[in-house]
Amino acid sequence: MLAKRRANFERDREGMTVAEEEQYENYCEQTVFRIRILEERHAYHEAKALEKYKEMDAKLRNDPRLTELYNPIVGTK
Repeated sequence: MLAKRRANFERDREGMTVAEEEQYENYCEQTVFRIRILEERHAYHEAKALEKYKEMDAKLRNDPRLTELYNPIVGTK
């Protein structure tokens, strides 16, 4: 959407009024702002997910009911 709007702006730039150019610039600023917020949220949630997976792994490894899965007895048939 942004690329299409930018192409239209570049094509029609000479015939635009100052107000239309300002409107386009405001649109771009708002869009970039939203993208940055989404990128920050993504990074935060990704980091939190990794933490939760590590916690879950530790919890499962320490569960006595699952000991055989992580520490099999060697030499038994």
